[in-house]
Amino acid sequence: MTTTAPNVQRTTGILNRTEAAEILGTVPIAVSRLIAWNQLAYNRAADGTPLILEADLQRYVGAGTRNLAMPGVQGGWLGGDLSSNDSFVKKFRQFVADVEVTDDHVREMYENQKKSSYLTAGIRITPAMREAYNAGATTLSSGKVRPSGDWSAVDPEKFPLAKLSAGQRFFAGVLRRHARRFVDRKQNGAFDPSPIEKLYSSPDAFRAALEYAAKAARSESVFLTEWRTLPEFPHKKFSIRKEISLAAIPADFENEMALVASKCF
Repeated sequence: MTTTAPNVQRTTGILNRTEAAEILGTVPIAVSRLIAWNQLAYNRAADGTPLILEADLQRYVGAGTRNLAMPGVQGGWLGGDLSSNDSFVKKFRQFVADVEVTDDHVREMYENQKKSSYLTAGIRITPAMREAYNAGATTLSSGKVRPSGDWSAVDPEKFPLAKLSAGQRFFAGVLRRHARRFVDRKQNGAFDPSPIEKLYSSPDAFRAALEYAAKAARSESVFLTEWRTLPEFPHKKFSIRKEISLAAIPADFENEMALVASKCF
């Protein structure tokens, strides 16, 4: 059975995405999102089109239409309700810049990293860093579907990211960026013309994109490079890379990414 005969489907208790969306008062892509999140049961027609049993839709409605709010979509992709990451990254660059690397530390790194082209100084997480990560944002970028002003005045049902901290919103941007990169990979020599449709094409496809994005987010860091010399090596310059792993800031990174993903996808 295909979606080309909606009247027959309604008679037999089978709905296509458009019909399900009309009942829910939303758009078809929001129905795909519910399917991708495994919150709405579905079947597939012979051509792969998702079909929803009316009884399953009624059960979903009866349970309170959980997670129905759809993030803004712009240009075929999620967007519009994220604040800029620039100020967050700038703040952590300052944290890194403020950390002093002593001569003794340079000596220790040199002994342990002699084969490296630069010496890496890992920066430990401080209470100030965690405070910056957990802080709420006070200003947002302007945009057609994006709120402006104080997050506290934003309707959390319309803009789920309003209840996330500055650091969580940073990772929301990271997850979206890498998920978009995942779904934009070439397929048979051509890019998919509808990335949002590909993201929500099935629970398996959605899970694969989230796993890829979370793995990439774990590698996010802020670093600065400086040149140093030591008294015993007056003619040798050491390249010191001071680096902080942003994934180390949350107490439980995996749970943190799961929470962020539930709000930004």
